[in-house]
Amino acid sequence: MKHFSIVIGLTLSFVLSGIEITSKSVILAADFKGIPDKHAVSELQIHLQKIFQSPVAVKNIKDVKNPVNAIILKSDPALGFETWKITSDGKNLYISGGFPRGLYFAVHRFLENHAGVRWFTQHESYIPQLKKITVPDNKVFQGTPAFPKGRNIHASTSSKLHSLFMSRHCAGGNPFGPWPSEFASRGLGGCHTFYLLTKDIPKEKSHLLPLDNAGNRVKSVNNVGANQVCFYSKGFRAYAKSKIGEMIKKHEAYITKHKLHRPSWLQYIDISQNDNNSFCQCKGCKDLYKKYGAISGAMLEFINDIAAAYPDYMFKTFAYGPTVTPPRGIRARDNVMIEFAFLGDKNGYADVLRPLSAASNAAFMKFFKEWDKIVKHKSIWCYHRLYKMSEAFDWPQAGFWYIGEDFKFYRDIGALRIFDENEFGGRAFHDLHVYLAAALSADPDRDVQKLTDEFFKHQYGPAEKEMRGFADYLKKRLDAIKGRIPAKPLRSRECFDVEFFKVINDFLDKAEKKAAGNPKLLERILIERTSVDYAALYLWDEYAEKLFPDRNFLCDRLIKNLKVAQKRYFPASKNFMKNHIAKIEALRKPLPIPKGMEKLDVFQYNFRQHGGDDRYCSFDPDAAYQTACKLGPIKGKYAHANQPMVFGWYDVTLKKVFLQRTIKPEEVKQDEKYHLYYMGRCVPPVSHRLMAYGHRTWRMPLGRLFNNMINPQDPDREYDIYISCKFTGPAYVKGSTREDAVYVDKIVVVRQGIRNKK
Repeated sequence: MKHFSIVIGLTLSFVLSGIEITSKSVILAADFKGIPDKHAVSELQIHLQKIFQSPVAVKNIKDVKNPVNAIILKSDPALGFETWKITSDGKNLYISGGFPRGLYFAVHRFLENHAGVRWFTQHESYIPQLKKITVPDNKVFQGTPAFPKGRNIHASTSSKLHSLFMSRHCAGGNPFGPWPSEFASRGLGGCHTFYLLTKDIPKEKSHLLPLDNAGNRVKSVNNVGANQVCFYSKGFRAYAKSKIGEMIKKHEAYITKHKLHRPSWLQYIDISQNDNNSFCQCKGCKDLYKKYGAISGAMLEFINDIAAAYPDYMFKTFAYGPTVTPPRGIRARDNVMIEFAFLGDKNGYADVLRPLSAASNAAFMKFFKEWDKIVKHKSIWCYHRLYKMSEAFDWPQAGFWYIGEDFKFYRDIGALRIFDENEFGGRAFHDLHVYLAAALSADPDRDVQKLTDEFFKHQYGPAEKEMRGFADYLKKRLDAIKGRIPAKPLRSRECFDVEFFKVINDFLDKAEKKAAGNPKLLERILIERTSVDYAALYLWDEYAEKLFPDRNFLCDRLIKNLKVAQKRYFPASKNFMKNHIAKIEALRKPLPIPKGMEKLDVFQYNFRQHGGDDRYCSFDPDAAYQTACKLGPIKGKYAHANQPMVFGWYDVTLKKVFLQRTIKPEEVKQDEKYHLYYMGRCVPPVSHRLMAYGHRTWRMPLGRLFNNMINPQDPDREYDIYISCKFTGPAYVKGSTREDAVYVDKIVVVRQGIRNKK
């Protein structure tokens, strides 16, 4: 034991004492039954041995009488199942926690708060070498992680390394073997689970299925859909309740069989919308939409009805996409939890690269406050990056500066759960985003600046100054973008110019030089180049051509650095590099200008680079870059043979079709090859979301093929629009033996003059 003398001013002094843990201290543990408890012991021993550079003994507490200077690990049933506690009585150090995860969390809080250990990424940690660790006597260090129904940071990897990293931060993760291990809170169902209620409906009960906009009964068979469920049908509600009853019965039997800690295991039952924007169009559902002023009201009535049948369970459902709008005249039951997923796209309103307090997030906050009036239990599905639906290409976006502020807000409004979608790809400083999210999900009050400073110092070492310069400059340019960042077409955001690419590349060039001779450090810097080089290639003609020798230089460098990223994040992936190389090769060799258009101002948007939904991405050797959007056979009145093909463009903001063209049967080329079909001339609305579609049912999603051309700085420009399309099958080509299908591989846009406003 050591005594500390602290002097205040010139006259008052007092003595504090603390226990000193050294390599000679023994870890005393009981015969723990829980998997987290068992690994708490090994985790503590492993880290202490690295700290002291010496073996540390573990003994059974039953075998040691009157221990002194020992570390005593206890599972304390008086504490909550995630609550941790650290105390010293001057004789021994006591680390305890509730079952099943409290003790495991307590060990890691001791290592982090008292020993200075840091787990920066799944690959890099900082473990100081010390002679001793001092913990004050007679002081209680105790806490419970925020968001008690779950903390999960989704970082696009499910490896054991990532799970271990997450568990050390008191977040989700299952690092030590198959379920049940009880390392994370569990909910029944996951998410996007409406399909579980429809996939087994037999044909003779198809009347229970939802109607699509073509009047067809649609069965959802996976978490994408198609469609959702019928909220109105009393028959379907009864069927859904019986299905949920079966799910609960099966899960309760599983809990009993494996002797699981039920309060920790079954946190909620997820009954939430499939991941699409199509909702039932029957008269009953439409009447409910009108009654509550929003689709969310019909959905909430449906969920409330199910929750009333099982009042002892918590049910979780989304406010996401079309259901973000709060309803009128209805409240969520007390056993219903709403999970808010306000993504920063056309339906989300959230400017995810800025803090929630920013003026650009006013719409998000307004909706959230309205929801708060009718919901007791809240869950958060948040994002700190933008996605395909708003981004035409990868670029060095970032939002790590605001994670702390956002998480405090979510904690303070009483959110019970947080899921942070935080994948690699298409942004800068991925590892820092994940580190801050993991650390702050357990304790949003931690010093964000200190966490960030430690990260830069450890992860970049001699290149710290340059990488900080990159981050600071990036923030400056992002902050200068006017309005909501995701609400503006990517090319028109004010951050892009020659200076943007020059300054960032200068920082990275200098960082690489300082990292020379340190392969691990160099890898972390090279990965930061990937999103920068992607953006430069997509913006080659505007900016990058002035800075780099040629396209090959950037393409080769990007491929090399993406291989480094794969090794770090996706070592087992078979498609990661294959998909990236296909995109990069398309950027390396731009498509030739169509014959007859050589002297025109032509833009071409191909499906390989600019396509929207990968589910419709089809290999086609005849297509540009051998990739097309395919609409295959359709049954019923909307089959290819029954309807001529339609292409159109829709302004999501104005909810208005501004260009549409029907391809008459006599216009279809009979050789089953790609041809350009003229769609018309238009001045596109200056809108972030212009959705291109094919077919009467809009089942052919061509959205991002069109978004790239919009320039708000040139609002009155006219464009001639062409679609490169191939028609196959007897519905289009006489005598064809191929299937009825339509393929689109690119859109060709010819820029014209300024429209006369008269």
